[in-house]
Amino acid sequence: MNRVAVAVATYQRTELLPGLLRSLSELRTREPFDVVVVYNDPAGSALPVLEELRSGLPYRLMVVHESEPGISAARNAALDAVANHDLIAFIDDDEVAEQDWLQGLLDAKRRHGCAGVTGPVVYDHEVPPPPWALLGGFYTAPRFPEGASVPMAGTNNLLLDLATLRRLALRFDPAFGLVGGSDIVLTRALTDAGETIVWALGARVRETVPATRCRPRWLVRRAVRFGNSYALMQLTREHHLVGRCRVRAVLALTGLLRVGRGAAGLVLHPRINSEADGARALRTLLRGLGVLAAASGFRVAEYARTEVKDG
Repeated sequence: MNRVAVAVATYQRTELLPGLLRSLSELRTREPFDVVVVYNDPAGSALPVLEELRSGLPYRLMVVHESEPGISAARNAALDAVANHDLIAFIDDDEVAEQDWLQGLLDAKRRHGCAGVTGPVVYDHEVPPPPWALLGGFYTAPRFPEGASVPMAGTNNLLLDLATLRRLALRFDPAFGLVGGSDIVLTRALTDAGETIVWALGARVRETVPATRCRPRWLVRRAVRFGNSYALMQLTREHHLVGRCRVRAVLALTGLLRVGRGAAGLVLHPRINSEADGARALRTLLRGLGVLAAASGFRVAEYARTEVKDG
């Protein structure tokens, strides 16, 4: 029987932890598992809440304090905490697991003998977001057929084989600690090494989207960051100076083309609240700006502590 751990990284979201831990208590799974919560707040704000919640749980709760700022440090602390486990399943602190989530991940792992498994994320909005955000796919989560191989995945719903990570010496890159995307960088490195991540339709989690993340300013910044993280990931895959210069040139051209295509789409379809083509054009333009920023050496620090809560 594999030793399974569920990992959560959190920063100043103590009000969400009871719902997440309760959903883990209600999982329908044939195997025992531990839960490790890494709180990334130097002040230790989550500790009293976690200590209060610890009693009565049907699983062992491991609590880790990682004071180094950044989501990469918190995720790496989770890896260190489960050194005696075989599998780690990541879920975000603003999510809850559906009852068959963990078993769905484990079943897919056994069927396919793969290094990783991921699945759907369903968004629940606290308030209605702008129409253009829905029309333009600003909240769209990836969707694949059951058992499909995927090139990369996020830690909002991800099972990883720890022996494979150790063999390949893969960890979350600290360079992405405040800009986001360290999970995408790691999983892309995993598939680049010839390993497989598969899609499990039945392994679903639900994510609560707070009102602050339904505002235009946050949505615009997130779209720019996605483009920025994508471009930065391309740069990390090239280790030689000449190659990096070539990648920067390609990214600069890619960013310009996306901005141009997005701007042209907005001219043709300016009513972004009622025209999906216009809303998608806006998203293309914003992501192109993020790519251009990365090509110029600029990082969009989405998880900077003075601006956005991490976790």
